Amino acid sequence: MSLTAKRYLAISLVLLLLIIPFLPIRVPYTFEGIGRIYPQKAWILEKDNDGGLSSTLHNYQNGIISEVTTYKFERGDIASADLSPLILDRGTVNQGDTLAQITSFLLEQNLTVLGNQLQVEKARLRRDRAGEKPPVIAEARRALDFAIERKRLAEINFNRQKVLYDSAAISLQEFQEAENAFSLADIQVKIAESELSSAEIGEKPEEIDLTIARIKSIENEIAFLKSKKQGYQVVAPISGKIGENTLPLQVISIIDTQTWIIVIPVELQHQSLVTPGMNIQTALPGVDQITTAEVIQLSQNVEILDSRQVFMVRATIKNPPANVYKGAMTSCKFDTGKILLREYLRRIMSQWKR
Repeated sequence: MSLTAKRYLAISLVLLLLIIPFLPIRVPYTFEGIGRIYPQKAWILEKDNDGGLSSTLHNYQNGIISEVTTYKFERGDIASADLSPLILDRGTVNQGDTLAQITSFLLEQNLTVLGNQLQVEKARLRRDRAGEKPPVIAEARRALDFAIERKRLAEINFNRQKVLYDSAAISLQEFQEAENAFSLADIQVKIAESELSSAEIGEKPEEIDLTIARIKSIENEIAFLKSKKQGYQVVAPISGKIGENTLPLQVISIIDTQTWIIVIPVELQHQSLVTPGMNIQTALPGVDQITTAEVIQLSQNVEILDSRQVFMVRATIKNPPANVYKGAMTSCKFDTGKILLREYLRRIMSQWKR
């Protein structure tokens, strides 16, 4: 071959290489990403720093918190959540199951005080209507003497506990229990004094009507507190498994194990190639065969990850195996089909630059 022919051949090859990327040739293109596995829904009940409780329902399919419930208590109150032992032993729950009963010391104390007041008012009403004064006065005096003695003992215990608390020998909860018991004893003395005074003085007919009104008011307060107490019953908002406590203040959690979601950060340059309904091949930890997941949502928000612009892709695992691990990382392969050769070369060169 002559030198001139070789030159023509070389020029032709260069021109061909320059022209080929612009020809309508399509080639297969795939890319990979690392995703994290979440249940479709997860519910958590946890304590807060103020002594209250709150529950949160996470919807990882949509990337939102779909429900938040708070249980707030008065300052100085002692609240606790008594978990259902049957639920804990079973390990699984159904939507609507009662998980726990939250108890409030002050609420229970108020119910006790109001109950005592109600009994006093009803006894007063019966007495005034019956007109039996001497026996009632004697009983009222005995009740007052008993209440004063209880207050004296409660005060002694309170003073003792205060000294222990000041010296850091007992907890704040133990001291507050003694303080609340002393306050309750003082209230009961005042009730007994009022009862004795009413028995000795007697009441007019219009005062009987006032007693009836007080009884109705106390009954309304008791009904309100009982309704509030009913609201402290924690009911499972979803069905699923009892999860492990992974947070310091966590009380109990439920995870929906029927559906699993993979959240995958994908580089922004691939956004036009990813569509809802696309299948992803993923190698789940602990599973030998490749598993298929389906894209269900593309985030419209752009985030920065390792100096790269990414958006979040959410995919649901098809026919998930039994051993899917919440929070595990998994490699995901996106098969975008065939793209134009020039687009393929552009993307490859973009990856090489990094």
